[in-house]
Amino acid sequence: MGLRIPIIALLFVAAQAQAEPAKTYTDPTYKYTITYPGHFVFELKKEKEGWFVFRHKRGTVEFNANLNVTREEIAEESGIKTTADYAKVAVGVLKKQQPDAIVVQEPVECKVDGKDFHKMTTVIPVEKGRFFVVQYCYYSPKHKCAFVWTAMDATKNPLKDVSALEEIIQSIKFE
Repeated sequence: MGLRIPIIALLFVAAQAQAEPAKTYTDPTYKYTITYPGHFVFELKKEKEGWFVFRHKRGTVEFNANLNVTREEIAEESGIKTTADYAKVAVGVLKKQQPDAIVVQEPVECKVDGKDFHKMTTVIPVEKGRFFVVQYCYYSPKHKCAFVWTAMDATKNPLKDVSALEEIIQSIKFE
């Protein structure tokens, strides 16, 4: 009987966290919006460098599953005209920079808000384990830049947190 109270209390706290209303962020320059659970932690990087959405408050867990976005300006002379072009280049760069990385899923086309994205899944060995990484990339011809939304986790069972982070990616809406 004594064990039920802590379990019920934990369920109550978890239910309260889940009940927090969703929050949104709209990028002021590129005019896309994401929606994320209210109990997640949002943090802007330096201006125009992107943002993070953390699963937990900083410092409360050994590795904080997170979603982040990076943006790369694409020069005309690069030859990149589509998301598929960018994804192909990105895989080549990844393989050069992280030769031990295991590409679990080569980039595959998917739709987010009706736009052509490419998704790839990678496992990157690190000293204390591995990073489980899911990346969605999108090339914006309008802005002549590519965006990479990266969901990553390093826990023993990363799929739960990465799946929650991928739901945020699926919430992306462009103006």
